[in-house]
Amino acid sequence: MNEIEKRIQFAKEWIETITPTILDVYYNQSTYDLKSNNSEVTEADRNTERDFRNKIKNLFSDDGIIGEEFPDENKENSNFTWTIDPIDGTRAFVHGVPFFGSMIGLIHDGQPIFGIIKYHALNETIYAIRSKGAYWKSPISQSFVRCQASKTSNMSEAVFCLSGEEYFKMHEKQHIYDSLNGKFKFTRTWGDCYGYCLVARGKIDLMIDPAFHVWDSVPLKIITEEAGAVYLDIEGNQSPQSPLSAVCGSPHIVEAIVPLLKVRE
Repeated sequence: MNEIEKRIQFAKEWIETITPTILDVYYNQSTYDLKSNNSEVTEADRNTERDFRNKIKNLFSDDGIIGEEFPDENKENSNFTWTIDPIDGTRAFVHGVPFFGSMIGLIHDGQPIFGIIKYHALNETIYAIRSKGAYWKSPISQSFVRCQASKTSNMSEAVFCLSGEEYFKMHEKQHIYDSLNGKFKFTRTWGDCYGYCLVARGKIDLMIDPAFHVWDSVPLKIITEEAGAVYLDIEGNQSPQSPLSAVCGSPHIVEAIVPLLKVRE
């Protein structure tokens, strides 16, 4: 097993072990804190990321780590850098909505090569390895199946998802939402990291988030692209890295909306 394979195997195993602890908080905790940006955070967020960081330090001590809850570590001095969002969708988490997940990404020599997400309350897992495809496991299956993104070509037949309209306004992209609103079969807020699972599985046709962090974009970009989706930034531009926004979905639908993304207020 080479160095990349060792890390991927670790991530696949670790992300399954944290489910009981996270679900205990999800079903039983009634309190949470607010960060300076007014987003929610729980002890499950902090404790999960602490555990991940400790495991990486013990197993792969030279690796860098970029996470949501604590400062970056060693990211400039390693061939491998991990990203972690211990609970993506904490707002859903604290309000009892099951569309949250733990996300791990792995960067090697500056390029994202692996991403995995565990949707603990749904008992689903999705992962992708660069150039090897994306794979999803359901709660009733013992094995992973390969993902295939939607090939829907008509906007009037497409399903558009987002994490919340307020994020477009918050990041001065309300004009983009307004230019898209009403042009699809329907629009839903099946968002956060679960929306990208639905994209990868071909269940929805478009997912947009106007602002991201690297711990979001690394796993989500590789998973959706390996499933055959197109992933651009909010301005409609392609990037070989991990743009800190997302327009992701069926190649035909993404191509059709690019002119709308470039409309200015």
